Amino acid sequence: MKANNGSELVCLRKVNKVAHLVIHMERGKFGHTYSRQLLEQLNDTLSTVARKGEFNTVLLTVEGPQFCQGIDCQELIQGSLDKRKDSASQLAAALKCYLRTLATFPKPLVAGIVGSLVNLGVMQLPFADYVVASDDCCFETNYAKLGQLPEGYALWHGHQKVSSEVHTRLFLLGERLFATELLGSHSFVDKICKARNVNEEALAIAKKISTSSAEMYRTLKKVNHSAINATKFPRLDEELKVIGEQWVTANCLANFKSYINDVDF
Repeated sequence: MKANNGSELVCLRKVNKVAHLVIHMERGKFGHTYSRQLLEQLNDTLSTVARKGEFNTVLLTVEGPQFCQGIDCQELIQGSLDKRKDSASQLAAALKCYLRTLATFPKPLVAGIVGSLVNLGVMQLPFADYVVASDDCCFETNYAKLGQLPEGYALWHGHQKVSSEVHTRLFLLGERLFATELLGSHSFVDKICKARNVNEEALAIAKKISTSSAEMYRTLKKVNHSAINATKFPRLDEELKVIGEQWVTANCLANFKSYINDVDF
């Protein structure tokens, strides 16, 4: 999948029955973030892979040092109020489609993650069925600094992979957590290894799943995970409507500009 300027944002590689999606990001003022274009391409590629019988398992990795440090807020701070409202509406719509796709994705989804995961980088992890993380990975949510609701919280809250302790430390106390702390049961980190080995380890897991439990697991996801998550979509829609409204306030605009200088990416 290619962006309008010809550079690849999402590269699809076929490895046996595994669809390996490699994300390409350039570091911007807000770190290594997901732009609206990237969200749309990820959603389109995942939707295509979900329909194709040649793939039964999906692997999501990144080309670079950071998996995801949130969304690209650059368009939200540029131009007139009307332009920012239009950008906020488009970004909220892209986010909604992407989160809905992840939450109801019908095939086993493996993620290989590296770096410092911020905001959306953290919020999307519970929807992966297996996560391989580098041993120096860290996780934080900076929504209080931005003055907005967390993206996808309607789906995230009460998720079986998110313990009450992790929820409290991330959202109430604003702490930075590390992969070594999260590894274990009822967690969105399933395995840790050296950063240089993450993609190799994650691909090995995806290939193992594709030759063993993939077909059975699809049925399990359909009648359990996807069905449960879909009941939360009305709350997700309302949540993203509120977030879109928050993005265009003077308070959020000031916070976005301060955030660039305050956060060490």
